[in-house]
Amino acid sequence: MEDKSKKESERIIHRLRIALRLLGFTNREIERRLGYTPSYLTRLFSGQIELRFEHIVDIVDAIGMTVDEFFHFAYPGQPAELSKAAQQLDKLLDELRPSRSPWGEEELRRFFQDNLDKLLRYYDREIAALARPKPVAELQESPSPPALPRPKAKKKSR
Repeated sequence: MEDKSKKESERIIHRLRIALRLLGFTNREIERRLGYTPSYLTRLFSGQIELRFEHIVDIVDAIGMTVDEFFHFAYPGQPAELSKAAQQLDKLLDELRPSRSPWGEEELRRFFQDNLDKLLRYYDREIAALARPKPVAELQESPSPPALPRPKAKKKSR
């Protein structure tokens, strides 16, 4: 397990160094921004100082990235297959997430477009009717907008 931790720390350090260089930062500039002593990053990157999560957060912030952005850079993509623990966590989190629409994106787009057209025609008629003067005796309450059909619910597949 220790070997794996060391390998992951080296990967993170390597990605931090790449990010610094590609974004045009020097170690000294980041050390000044963070209030680190001179050569602190050199010792951190060489393994003389143990990398801690706080270091990652501070350095990433100093170069203008979020931790999330950095980890997407350090670990692009997702593994081909999730571990059992990750699958279990994903399932548990899925149950806690607010329910998503049962309709597909295309169904929703078509539903709103069709009904938007109906509503626009209805309000065009209403506006035109309001523009025509009416005798007081003929004034009546406007009819309500047309009832819109609800899209058919799509069955959830799991």
